[in-house]
Amino acid sequence: SLVDGACSSFAAERHPYQAKVVEMLEQSLHALEAHTQKEIETAKAKVDGVSGDKAVRKEALLVAEAKLSECEGVEAQAKEALAAAKADHASKLEELKTQKKAQAQAEAPFEGKFKDIATIKAALQALEELQTVGFDGKKMKAVLHTGTSFSVDSSLLDSL
Repeated sequence: SLVDGACSSFAAERHPYQAKVVEMLEQSLHALEAHTQKEIETAKAKVDGVSGDKAVRKEALLVAEAKLSECEGVEAQAKEALAAAKADHASKLEELKTQKKAQAQAEAPFEGKFKDIATIKAALQALEELQTVGFDGKKMKAVLHTGTSFSVDSSLLDSL
């Protein structure tokens, strides 16, 4: 080839065409060297930038891990508070159930008394109406029946 012939002879012995081939070869090699050097510098800049990017990413990772840890701590506290609130709620419900049962037991003897009070109030109202409106056999009978059922002295009932 032309390169082999041009490079195998001394520079002083070369034909002008061989000298031109060597010159073109030299220019090509310099251009290739410059291109390769440029690629090396670009790659080196990338590599040098990676360590800076790596430091930024590492810092971001540390911040994110710290926030995650903080959130996990808050979550654990919230779960503990929720568990305590549920337990407190359950105990309060049980206490309420017990209190309602105790109230029902305490009111049981009075249940009939509440009905008696309502009956007596109705009889008193009927008696007032008898006094203001005048005689009404039906109302009089209801008042007498109420008096009898509550063991009111018969002389008092007769005076009505």
